[in-house]
Amino acid sequence: MKRETGSLKRETRNGKSFVLFVSLWLISGSVFAQTADDLLSAAKEKEAQAAAELVALRSEVSKEHAELSEKVKQAYADLALAKADAEQAAFDRVVAEEEFNELKVRGSLDAARNQQLLRELLLAARVAVMLDESWADIQKALNEGIREQLAALFSQTGIREEEMELLDHDGAMVVVPVVRIGNVQTIALGNNPQQRGLVKHTPDGHAYLIGVAPEDAPGTGFFPVDVSRRLETAPQQKSFIQHYLSSGGIFLYPIIAVGLFGLLLVCERMVNMVRHRSPPALMDAVIERAKRFEWDEVHAMVEAQATPLQRVLHCGVHTRLESRDKRESHIENAILEEVPRLERSMTMIAACAAIAPLLGLLGTVTGMIQTFKSLGLDAGGDALSQGISEALITTQVGLVVAVPLLLLHAAFNRVIDRRVIRLEQAGHAMLAVIIEQNGGDSE
Repeated sequence: MKRETGSLKRETRNGKSFVLFVSLWLISGSVFAQTADDLLSAAKEKEAQAAAELVALRSEVSKEHAELSEKVKQAYADLALAKADAEQAAFDRVVAEEEFNELKVRGSLDAARNQQLLRELLLAARVAVMLDESWADIQKALNEGIREQLAALFSQTGIREEEMELLDHDGAMVVVPVVRIGNVQTIALGNNPQQRGLVKHTPDGHAYLIGVAPEDAPGTGFFPVDVSRRLETAPQQKSFIQHYLSSGGIFLYPIIAVGLFGLLLVCERMVNMVRHRSPPALMDAVIERAKRFEWDEVHAMVEAQATPLQRVLHCGVHTRLESRDKRESHIENAILEEVPRLERSMTMIAACAAIAPLLGLLGTVTGMIQTFKSLGLDAGGDALSQGISEALITTQVGLVVAVPLLLLHAAFNRVIDRRVIRLEQAGHAMLAVIIEQNGGDSE
């Protein structure tokens, strides 16, 4: 009983414990369920809030991205504009530098031109000053020099009357009234035409009349006066040949010598060709008589041997009794001996025709060198004209010598070729006649 009572008590106690555990579990489950719902609700609220903030952030980021893109585009546009401005500035700088250089060159040319004009003016006024002096000093010296030159000009052109002892046009020593026009000219005004005219002074101080005396006519008239004295100091007019010889330089004389030598050779060749003509009629007559066996007449016609044709035919006549080979060899040698005689002096004529223009070219180079040397020394126009005349005259004379010699050389060559062909024809014709008469020359 006690055991049962103890068992019952234990079971009762266990049942209470179980009921208590179940109650606690139910209570904790409800508590836990309530806590999870709250947490879920709070999480959803935070999620919604986070989503809203994310949307706001995305909107701000998009706005900032758009603003940044606009700024980048504006920066690129500003950069392109800056590059264009830099290129334009560089181009403007180049243009400005070119304009500055051009202005500098123009300024230098103007300064050089002004200095040249100033030098010429100082030279005309015969004033010696340094160009680096002040303009006031230069102007003062220039004014003084001009005044002195005008005073000298007035004194040289002043007119005064006096008497002078001189030789008249008849050579008699007389004292006549003269009129002095400064230091330029003196005019004698004697009582008769033989005591009138221009007065010329000798180095030893004597005076004599020159020129034509003026007409005896009342009233006013004209009288020649050489104010510049250019007529007095002017060179005498030279002939055409004298002008060429004096202006052609030293190389003109070799060109003339070559031309004369070539002309001498041409004359010799012309005389030789005229004297030693080879008329075809002579060849025809000799061949015709040889065909008729008239060898005595043939021998008489070629015995003189005065021309190349006669010598070739004479060789054929005198070798007609020899063998065919020897006969042909003698005639060929006779023709070959005549060729150098015909072509004699032809090489020298061609050489003269080639040397003359080369000497003219050498004279041209020498004249141009003289011209540029005169330019470097700032010489006058006479020195320049002398150099140019030498250059042109030597070239002209060289060509004048060369062209006729070349033409004559070509003409002589043509005549020589025709004569050589005629000699060969004569030799072959003579051989053919002899072979025919000898029955083919059976060796």
